[in-house]
Amino acid sequence: MFKNNRNRTAREPMYVNPEAPKPPLVYSRRSLIISVVLFLLIMTLSFRFPDSSSIIERIFTAIGLPVTSQSYGNGFQYANIFILALFIILLFTANHALERGRTIIVVILLTLLATVPNWLTTSYERYLASGIYAVDVDLNESRCFYTLEQGEFKAHCQLRLINKNNSTVKVQPLLEIPRVHIASGEALPDIKLQPILLEPKETRLFRTETGHVFIENYIDQGINEGWLDVKLSNGHYDRRWELKRYSNSN
Repeated sequence: MFKNNRNRTAREPMYVNPEAPKPPLVYSRRSLIISVVLFLLIMTLSFRFPDSSSIIERIFTAIGLPVTSQSYGNGFQYANIFILALFIILLFTANHALERGRTIIVVILLTLLATVPNWLTTSYERYLASGIYAVDVDLNESRCFYTLEQGEFKAHCQLRLINKNNSTVKVQPLLEIPRVHIASGEALPDIKLQPILLEPKETRLFRTETGHVFIENYIDQGINEGWLDVKLSNGHYDRRWELKRYSNSN
């Protein structure tokens, strides 16, 4: 059995008695404390609530930093790269903090990073949240597509909504018209879709279209089409989800 090189002096042998007591698990308490703080920080920044954006993404937006390298959530995810950098620092500090069991700790950290943020969001919506905050959108089965021709805006939506609470919830889906098509660059009022009443613990697939909404002072670029995000409202508070984008062939 080999000893850790950082604990071996020039006079110590490379081999030790296998029956000798194992070294302590913790090598540096200071590094261990830093590792715990970094882990809690990463979990907090990765928490997604009250919408699909994580806390680190909302911080980036609040201070004027781009979340992605391209519009509509495409390109490099700068917020995720920041989280990855923190995680790499966490691995280095955890490696210095521990005398043994490093491989197991790395596997545990990777597993927790992949599962804990979503588990926290789901648990909060299921056990603590109420009303609109207990409603979730299945991003894998939800999409909103729009067409714009000569100022007429029309959207088609498919939303899979999940009520994780034990009470009935009424939500109002809202659509935002992209500012890129408005000459003034100002935001127009959200387009209201049909209100939805969700029974306790109900999951429902909801399909709708807006009909024709005419936009004044629009930028005429011929026929335009694209994907939309959706907001859910209870009349007082809104929650916004960034839906997936699909190729036109889909």
